[in-house]
Amino acid sequence: MGYLPLATSAYNLGQIAGENAAGGNAKYDPIVKNISVRIFDKYFTSVGLSSAEASQNGYEIEEAFAKARNLVTVMPNSDFVLGKVIADKVSERILGASFIGGKEVSGYADLLSALIKLKAPASTLSKINYNYTPPLSPFIHLLTIIGKNFNK
Repeated sequence: MGYLPLATSAYNLGQIAGENAAGGNAKYDPIVKNISVRIFDKYFTSVGLSSAEASQNGYEIEEAFAKARNLVTVMPNSDFVLGKVIADKVSERILGASFIGGKEVSGYADLLSALIKLKAPASTLSKINYNYTPPLSPFIHLLTIIGKNFNK
């Protein structure tokens, strides 16, 4: 991938260095890029490869976009979340994603990071049973909608 100065990877590399300095033989397992930033009153996350990075690495990509509410419409602070998931057309594996919305997008990125690491197909997103609790989540999850776009 390239230079990616993240505290989490620095921590993991420090643990490996310490273990190896003490006589161990720990190996570094490559990470999936997972970044969140605050932009005014919204949060933006980027996980895995961007569309440009995937194309530069020789993938033929397929993208799915969706817009959905973060909470049930009648709940206070219900707002829209936008998401994009990138998959390899050949293997159908998830390669990357990005989201903009409230604090919930950090959790979306964490889930996508795990699915990328597990080499899951993008259609998996529509098969997950997401938690539904009106004050915490929407009736139909953004990731379900995006996953259904890959089931065509």
